[in-house]
Amino acid sequence: MPLALRRNLSLLISASRDGEYIATLAKLFQFQVVRGSSSRGGVAALLTLKREIQQNRSLIITVDGPRGPKYCVHSGIIALAVLTNAPIVPLCFNYSHFLELKSWDCMQIPLPFSKVTVTFAPAIKVDRIDDQEATRELVRKELLQITRDRKKDSSEV
Repeated sequence: MPLALRRNLSLLISASRDGEYIATLAKLFQFQVVRGSSSRGGVAALLTLKREIQQNRSLIITVDGPRGPKYCVHSGIIALAVLTNAPIVPLCFNYSHFLELKSWDCMQIPLPFSKVTVTFAPAIKVDRIDDQEATRELVRKELLQITRDRKKDSSEV
């Protein structure tokens, strides 16, 4: 990833012990890291993310939170979009070869020399008057459209 992009990109990473490993790795690759989640430090993280957007930084946020369930979009991303008037751009990283952890989210770790494909869906603009549940469902459906997940079945879509 080009260094210029990394300098303008902030990652929201859980404040958990597991998140510390990911945050350390992200910092090694010179990404800006914001720590917090819906279950730990959420309000502080939301305010920090708001400042990041005001400074014209782009954010990467895992929308199903630190505990899931998998493919469930939590309300924090919608609240941030309403608060900042910033669009939500669903994106997904898909790997040709990866290790899959035996965790609730089946986290994938790309293997060396894997082909990494980054896929974007159209930006979603959130208005203050929008039905937040409908917006969460729209984000979920857009993400599922661009996710290549071998275990994704019709009950999760």
